[in-house]
Amino acid sequence: MKILAFTLCVLLSSTSLYAQYQEGGICKDITMKDMDGNIWHLYELLDEGKTVVINVFNAASPESWAYHQSGALQDLYNQYGPNGENTIIVLALAFANWEMLEGGGDSQGNWLEGTPYPTIDPNADNPPMSASHALGQIKDYYDPGYLNRNCNYRVCPDKRIYRLGLDDTETLHAALLTCPISNQVTDAQITYTMMDSLDNCAGQPREASVYLSNMGSAPLTAANIVLKADNNVVQTLNWTGNLATYQYDSVGISGYITDGSYTDVGIFSSAPNGSIDQNTANDSVFYAINPATYWDSDSIFVEVQTDGYGHQIYWDITDANGVIVAKGGNNVVAECNACGAPNDASEYFDFSYHSYAVGLSSAATECLTLRVLSGMGYGICCTWGSGYIRFKKGDETIFEFTDFGRRAYRRISSMIVSTDKVPAIRGISLYPNPTDGQITLAFGLQAATDAGISVYNVMGQQVLQMPQTAYASGSHEVAINVAPLPNGMYWAVLQSNLGSQAVKFVVAK
Repeated sequence: MKILAFTLCVLLSSTSLYAQYQEGGICKDITMKDMDGNIWHLYELLDEGKTVVINVFNAASPESWAYHQSGALQDLYNQYGPNGENTIIVLALAFANWEMLEGGGDSQGNWLEGTPYPTIDPNADNPPMSASHALGQIKDYYDPGYLNRNCNYRVCPDKRIYRLGLDDTETLHAALLTCPISNQVTDAQITYTMMDSLDNCAGQPREASVYLSNMGSAPLTAANIVLKADNNVVQTLNWTGNLATYQYDSVGISGYITDGSYTDVGIFSSAPNGSIDQNTANDSVFYAINPATYWDSDSIFVEVQTDGYGHQIYWDITDANGVIVAKGGNNVVAECNACGAPNDASEYFDFSYHSYAVGLSSAATECLTLRVLSGMGYGICCTWGSGYIRFKKGDETIFEFTDFGRRAYRRISSMIVSTDKVPAIRGISLYPNPTDGQITLAFGLQAATDAGISVYNVMGQQVLQMPQTAYASGSHEVAINVAPLPNGMYWAVLQSNLGSQAVKFVVAK
């Protein structure tokens, strides 16, 4: 196996609460230009069978400098590189200016002196990417907190990335030889895809997606993909295509409904090319959908403190119908879903403070999405200043976004799922559950109200609706005939002026 070492040099040192590092996740392609004008394509190197080593370091960090001075990566290049038994090429990708690379400013020393491998131009156009934009793209898929630390990574020929330590040359070399390799004829691999947010509102469709990779020696032309929610089959997809060894495809799965509570999700592949998968160890991924944060206020207060790149920041609040309720920052960043923007295109100056009071009375408030974007890919701190974006109830900060990478999302909901939070609607339940055709919805109301009852399937389609009815305060039971519905999982949603609640049930005849 060929090996390539790929060094990322960064100046960051904080963590994110909103992104998730996925060990063994797909690393996206990157095109970069070095300081000699040479162009480097990550996927071209991987497709040649090389394994890429990524060294992340802080040019102002004594720990990073000590590791650089140890010569581990230089020796890796010299022993196993172009003049050695393998083909190792080390690319230094520095989030810095030329002065810092040469030892000026806050740098620990001259990172170029005695370094035999090329260094990516920090001022390159996009594309090819500069060092900062390349790292920002990687941050789309990995927790900035991990990428900002002094550490090593390996990217294998199948495009998956794994974290390593700051190890010596031989330990690094040994780790590079452990990449998954194709040793079966038919082998379909499922890899998790980073979602915009792992929280969701009750009754709202939730889409899922995965990467389907071919780890077999034969071209992958067909496979079955199954989505399960709380161990119930939601959807079966018959995928077709044509993937060579180590190639992958992003597979989207139609939306399914959650009840707004904690939901376990599993996605499985099987029957590659209509035959038996010869390696079942990589056939599934699992994650959890968490409840959206309950929002019991008719307004949201937003505070923005920009860092030294205020023109690269954008945020918005979108209601349940997809209408933007409020926004701020650079519309150019929003239009391209977080790419770099010109310096003169924003209402936000560097190191400036902004505050907003957002009324929700005219919004479809049952489910709101909060979105923050950074054109540079580094959030709103910390290398360029201590910036933040805060969403608040009165004086209480509910969400604070700082080092979130390129983009981050959170969802809030006025629909109550936990009954102990709802004095107006109490003790909602369904029985019998599972049911073979008739089910009773029981609930209590603290005040009189009109209410409607709807039933949704796992694809988010309304399959039954009962008319609005006037209910007095107190306890109620409503019989629902679900006999015409096929077997499966459903949600009954009670909607009233007092609030909304969703309850999950199963039809099993």
